[in-house]
Amino acid sequence: MNVNKIINYADYIPRKVLNTLTYTFAKKRMDKFCQCIIESDKQAEITGAIADIFLRKKDVLCNFEEKHFQDLINSNSPTIFVMNHSKQISDVKLMCIFNSLLNMHYFIKGRPIPQSKIVVNENIIKSQPAIIQKVYEKTGVTGINIFSATASNIRKFFGLINGYINENNNIFIFPEGKNCCKKNAKLKEKFQDGVSKIAKQIAESGKTAKIIPLGFAYGKNKSLLGSIYAGKPLYFKKSGQKLITNGEKIEEVKSVSDISNRIINAMEKSIESAKKRYINPDETRL
Repeated sequence: MNVNKIINYADYIPRKVLNTLTYTFAKKRMDKFCQCIIESDKQAEITGAIADIFLRKKDVLCNFEEKHFQDLINSNSPTIFVMNHSKQISDVKLMCIFNSLLNMHYFIKGRPIPQSKIVVNENIIKSQPAIIQKVYEKTGVTGINIFSATASNIRKFFGLINGYINENNNIFIFPEGKNCCKKNAKLKEKFQDGVSKIAKQIAESGKTAKIIPLGFAYGKNKSLLGSIYAGKPLYFKKSGQKLITNGEKIEEVKSVSDISNRIINAMEKSIESAKKRYINPDETRL
């Protein structure tokens, strides 16, 4: 057995045990809720129902009053959302709440609500009972084996790219992957370039890759679940034989590493903005 398989089992087994115990003690209630979701054919309604459970009468801060957030709502182009992964469970809650908030704004605008694809560690799905795995499938969750570069992973990544290009799917991804456990490491050390490769592939196909960083932050205020800051979008597209991006000026992108550095920089700014908003909250609560 190689090292990656050992690490994978070490990650999978504790998840399996915990999820099995949790499901055993709450089976009746969970089955009823899961069955309602499975029978629904509207992803936005499912996301909203889950978000309501996560909120539990708490507030979430979000910068939906800012111009670039309003531009996001008015845009018809799909988006890749990249998020920091500092708190395993809380980050998932904020992602779901943000997605629900986004869908609500789309609905108010009378716009079609894009399907979401959420990239997660494959073990998160496999370690759950079958009925919960069906819920994940309904909500657009896509499992990736973060411990090895398998052919299955490559097929899934191409599926995400095709969904973005042909179906206008929004993609949500935590680019820290397996490195998120390195709590004290800087984002640059934890960042994995899978999302940058996706962006490059989309741009080379002739479509614009739009990436928006979502900064998540937390604190001790028990009435607040957390703070979300949606940063300004990064665009990567083809111009002639070159890939270009919008920074402070239009610049050529020469490598996957170049794309990663720009995403990291944008994520760091969004994380800091989310922290500042948590410390000095305004009235932009959800």
